[in-house]
Amino acid sequence: MESHKRRSAVADRQSGHHDMERDGVSVAAPPRESVPVPSADAARLIELGYARRHAGDLKAAAELYERAAGLPGAPVQAYFNWGNALYDLGRVPEARRAFEAALKVDAASLPSRLQLARCAARLDDLPQARSHFESVVRQDGSNFSAWLELGHVLRRQGDLDAMLVAYRRAMAVAPQRWEAMLSMARGLEEAGQFEMAATAYHRAVLAAGAAAQRTPGTPGTSDARREGPHPVQLLRTIHWRMARFRLERGDAARALEAMRQALMAQRIESQQAPLDVNELAEMQIDLGEILLRLGLDQEAHRAFERASAATAEATLARLAETSFRFNLWQEAQQVLQRCVALYPHSASAHWNLAHAYAESWQMDEALESLARAESLAPQPGARSMRASIAGRRGEADQALELYREMGEAEGPTSRMRSSAAMSSLYSDTLSAQEVAALHRRLFLEMGTGARSAKSFSNSRDPERRLRVGLVTADFHHQHPVNIFMQPILPRLDPAAIELTVYFTGVSYDDQTRLARKRVARWVECSGWADGQLARRIELDGIDVLLDLAGHTSMNRMAMFAQRAAPVQASYLGYPGSTGVPNIDWLIADRVVAPAGTDAGLPVSGLRPSAPRAAAHVRIVQQCAQAHTANRGALGGGIESRSWFAIASQGAQFQRWWCGDRIQDTVRGARCRCLQTRVSRASRVDRHDGRIRRR
Repeated sequence: MESHKRRSAVADRQSGHHDMERDGVSVAAPPRESVPVPSADAARLIELGYARRHAGDLKAAAELYERAAGLPGAPVQAYFNWGNALYDLGRVPEARRAFEAALKVDAASLPSRLQLARCAARLDDLPQARSHFESVVRQDGSNFSAWLELGHVLRRQGDLDAMLVAYRRAMAVAPQRWEAMLSMARGLEEAGQFEMAATAYHRAVLAAGAAAQRTPGTPGTSDARREGPHPVQLLRTIHWRMARFRLERGDAARALEAMRQALMAQRIESQQAPLDVNELAEMQIDLGEILLRLGLDQEAHRAFERASAATAEATLARLAETSFRFNLWQEAQQVLQRCVALYPHSASAHWNLAHAYAESWQMDEALESLARAESLAPQPGARSMRASIAGRRGEADQALELYREMGEAEGPTSRMRSSAAMSSLYSDTLSAQEVAALHRRLFLEMGTGARSAKSFSNSRDPERRLRVGLVTADFHHQHPVNIFMQPILPRLDPAAIELTVYFTGVSYDDQTRLARKRVARWVECSGWADGQLARRIELDGIDVLLDLAGHTSMNRMAMFAQRAAPVQASYLGYPGSTGVPNIDWLIADRVVAPAGTDAGLPVSGLRPSAPRAAAHVRIVQQCAQAHTANRGALGGGIESRSWFAIASQGAQFQRWWCGDRIQDTVRGARCRCLQTRVSRASRVDRHDGRIRRR
């Protein structure tokens, strides 16, 4: 289920150049507040806001700018300054509206249009971001930041040729700057042009060295005029960012090469001045993840141990999040407990600990930490966390109601709707028909404006290999999708099928590496927007796109609803139809899709839901009948094993198991739940009691 997410001080430290940081490149910050305005009242409010901002009270500054913008005839500066403050507070949708209002007052305001483009990029509205950046460079061809950030947008859109043009224009405008060169290297590596990428990378390093010679000094000294890292730190910064770029692309081997260079630069840099303990920890976190991706677990754990010396809340939160992704959930909790001890009055510290407890199925502790976080500051995600906890406790109908209300409030593309759909599968009060109808209602509007299957230009040559894409986040650990898919991958005929996995996950282990070896192409895309992923799928010429997630976490239902391939199908990740438009097929057998449900036939949009836990019961009943007929040969009772959480087994399942469906069929039958991340027996007492009473 999609529920709550980890938050940290990182999310609250939004700077004006956050978009560039997202691409790993710091450039000049956006134009800051301007003071001169024609209205005396507005001028006074803007001056006060300007003072509050520079005193560090960004929220108060935003309120003052908002008051100025609300005055009759408010000048463009009021809207622009208000938008900047909102942007830096992380309230990007509101900032976008403020910059749009600024352009209504003065359509020629390039600073407002540049910031509007950045808002669109932050919100993954890539077509609008591209349009606004292009408008800026048409009017001001010497704007380095606009050319650079336009290149970032084009890279995310998969428009390689246009990206190269934008980066080259940025390099021509400021040939002494390294940022465009490094971005060029990143884009070229993503395009597989490694020789050209190496040249761009080398030039970025040379530019950084020249900058360090032009500006001698000691790292860590303040210079209010300087943006980005100190020149002495540039070599480390460039190599470190290249390591991150490569890691994001899934190229851990090359990432390790760049990280080694960064660590060597760090040792040289530390001879001039000691590095901050938290920055060192950030590097060790990245090193640890790279090593884990390569299977060097012991070395990675030592890197994480070194990172645990951090004291900054944001760094500790990131260490915990990274540890959790690699199934080090106990270590993640310990880091967050230390963070709470260091920052007892931080709402985000308590929130992050609550999230970790909930993900580890420690519900009482999660609620206690959530209450502490709420006592310190309002928590916008509290409702979704409570819904998640209710679902994990087996209170599916309560979770369903909460998710459904949030989904209605957030609109057709809300991920809370997927959580509502998942919760309905465990409901003890809804019939299969009602579950199917709910799925139809939840996702009916998601397909509005979708592409048609005929709009794709794939070759129809029957002699060529079929290009099949799998979209999944779950090739890791003991995930059921991984368990069932691993034996299938090596059995697919490469002479008939060209298989590409679009991996949207963030967890890696030996199973991830095994799956990667078994497919022709593997694309890392966990950080990609739906539009970027859809563009890549089309460029790859995928004929059949399979969804292996359904409405589970990290799903891409919105992308499937808008259609990313000529033929789309669901398989394995969801027990029946998702209800999402434009998924044409459900690949299933007669257990998942019994005769009469029509679930395996091609459809134009919505599907009826197949029976849910009844399929599991039918399988066990068939085994039970066979066992009864061959009791002497088979020996003792049968055992049904479930990898689902204990809380998932609701009252309906318990009735089936404990009633005449199973237990009365075979003497000695038993159900074993293979639950992980439960640290104390008290977690399962209530569910164990339910089963024993039955």
